[in-house]
Amino acid sequence: MNDRPTIYVIGGTCGTGKSTIAERVHQRLHENNPKIEFIEGDLLHPAENIRKMSHGIPLHDDDRWGWLEKVSDDSYKKSEECDTCIVTCSSLKKSYRDYIRSKHPEGRFVFFMLYGAKSEILKRMLQRESHFMKADMVDSQFNDLQLPAEDEQDSFVINVTSLSVEEVVDEIMKKINASLS
Repeated sequence: MNDRPTIYVIGGTCGTGKSTIAERVHQRLHENNPKIEFIEGDLLHPAENIRKMSHGIPLHDDDRWGWLEKVSDDSYKKSEECDTCIVTCSSLKKSYRDYIRSKHPEGRFVFFMLYGAKSEILKRMLQRESHFMKADMVDSQFNDLQLPAEDEQDSFVINVTSLSVEEVVDEIMKKINASLS
């Protein structure tokens, strides 16, 4: 059992279902821990980032550092209050994941990187409505994507291309339960 506050980060490119998956994982974990918190990382973006993405302008590293700091700070603070927090954050690059971890080394950040074939993600994005991230941003997301390598402990890649939402949630829950036992 781990006595450090735990933050489960649901990451991946746009269109992988981060928010939907995170909400379902939250529901499942909430059954055993009613205090568990969920943070939608997109809501932590500064207005300028949302404006850029809404106009099809890809974010660069300089646009993301402040947002990543807020994701780390807010999710760690919530995890201190209730032991566990789930947050969505694309966490596309290893340097982003390392930065999130480094802000609060006393916390345990576990990354679940959702991955889908680019053609599938593009198809999903073309069907998506009412979100600031549009289909024309898929290329920039895949250009930045660095899936975790074996040296990134507590980081898992889950291919969502051929799995249902419930199958993805089941896979995440298996990994969470294994880490708790």
